[in-house]
Amino acid sequence: MVKESREVLTAVESTPTERVAAAVALAGASPQVGREAVDALTELASKRATRFRAWRALATCGTPHRREVVASALGVVGDEAEPLRARVRAVGLIKDLLQVPPAEVLDFLRRIASDERTPSWRRIDALFRLRNVQGLDGIRAVRDDERTSSTIRWLAARMLVDYRPEDRAKGAAWLRAIAADTAQRPALRCAAAADLARFGAPGRAHSAEIAHGMAVDDALPSTCRVRAAGILSQAAPSRRPEALAILRELCATENPLHRLLAVEAVAAIAPLEATNPLRAMTRDRGLPPVARLRSAEALVANHREQREPAVIAVREVAFDERLPQHVRVRAARNLARWSEVFRDDARRLLCTLLER
Repeated sequence: MVKESREVLTAVESTPTERVAAAVALAGASPQVGREAVDALTELASKRATRFRAWRALATCGTPHRREVVASALGVVGDEAEPLRARVRAVGLIKDLLQVPPAEVLDFLRRIASDERTPSWRRIDALFRLRNVQGLDGIRAVRDDERTSSTIRWLAARMLVDYRPEDRAKGAAWLRAIAADTAQRPALRCAAAADLARFGAPGRAHSAEIAHGMAVDDALPSTCRVRAAGILSQAAPSRRPEALAILRELCATENPLHRLLAVEAVAAIAPLEATNPLRAMTRDRGLPPVARLRSAEALVANHREQREPAVIAVREVAFDERLPQHVRVRAARNLARWSEVFRDDARRLLCTLLER
């Protein structure tokens, strides 16, 4: 465990998330390497891209580190030069670490909730974070306000699922209405249908029926139909053969990225059935590079023994100088992970690309 964690921390192909996870694993492996893990997390916390993940991990390394993390997060909350999303993320971290959030955190949330210039979804999120102080009546009012957009009312209904019985009843009724309303955006209908499955056996039955209707609707985008078929299989496992039949049809979609979504949905139900289509897409040099790269990732995720065609595909993408840097970086990272033969080549390429 210690050796593997150290390798992840130093490997150029490791993502920030992987490095934080490796440092956490290192901290839990042995008291003798605890200082090493803390040093690694402290370094990751100094970088904007990884600071929140690293802070959360550092907070588990003892009370002094926990206090330092809270102080750092409070600094972000109070810094108006920070993006709003970062300040809200810092609030979430503080609330997870402290039973009673400091007054400045509550004041910040109240300002967001009352500022009409703030996006509605952000305001309702702030109201929910204030629920232990102000209660949930503000969110209930949003859910029941017919003048409010369907998306925001959907968010409010989701937030109230685990509270009063009447909240569950109203939430289920509203989600069912959204999911069944053909005038709503297909993506919102899918989201509402998926959430319906949280409402016991009746909710799962409604979710499956609405999802089936969407999955067979030729007028809907193929991506929405794929998601609806997936919801059907999850809400009603006995109807998985129906979902698979729909997905097999959608695997013939012309758009390769949409086709890949359908094949991945098949893989979630019947992994062996998806192997050949994923391998064929991975080998198809006529596909756009991004589609081929994602097909290779899906192939390896579905069946680790199928790495050979995936390695060939990502190597060709990684070393194609005509492609955008971020695509080549992603391909090179995969190449370094999957192939011992080409690992050194992939790492040299990554160093070159990341220095640009």
